[in-house]
Amino acid sequence: MKKILSLLIFAFTFIGLANAQTEVTGGTSQNLTAVHTHGSTFAWTVVGDGGTTVAIAETTSAITFTWPTVADMYTISVVTTDVNGCKSEPFEQRVKVLGTPTVEFADAGDVLGVCSAATTIADNGSTPVIVTYTGAQPWTLTYSIMDNNDVVVPGFDNIEVADINGDHTIDVAHTFVNNESTVQNWKVVINSAKSADDVVVNATDDDKNIVVYPKPVITNLTLN
Repeated sequence: MKKILSLLIFAFTFIGLANAQTEVTGGTSQNLTAVHTHGSTFAWTVVGDGGTTVAIAETTSAITFTWPTVADMYTISVVTTDVNGCKSEPFEQRVKVLGTPTVEFADAGDVLGVCSAATTIADNGSTPVIVTYTGAQPWTLTYSIMDNNDVVVPGFDNIEVADINGDHTIDVAHTFVNNESTVQNWKVVINSAKSADDVVVNATDDDKNIVVYPKPVITNLTLN
């Protein structure tokens, strides 16, 4: 009797949604595995709240699945059947499928009114530059700062910031030195961004212009 009852009991859980990730980018693929006891064949279904249904032909406990490109909340469900034809209860997981991720500067305008750094002043101030992001989180940002000649400023080449949730503020220190007689244009440049599920994000606005005023200079002091 105990043996018969054991054949009627199934236990399985999903693995493969990395770090219990319940947000994914549409069109990406994942390995899904149903950890089980007594299972033999598996019936997988994926249905969106908006009515999108994905047909899955595989009947194994581990499958490679490509998420729909339609952004929506989806329910992925799996039922297993053992060698005796006994079926388990469905095991379900809710997953939010997101559209194409985006990254850009929050403000499209130039950063104005930045003074050339004075070397004798310990703190010349800073300017916060906000980068906005939509997509699976946490995400990763890589940026550089370039001078008036589009040369990367030493120490600011491919700065990587990982595990970001939400928007990110780059606090740009005023280390700009403009010894010319006219304004200079320095830049903060978004080199790359990547979503939590390793989708490369193309920036729609990838550089922020910083207008740096000429450095005031006292050339002499006369006493009368």
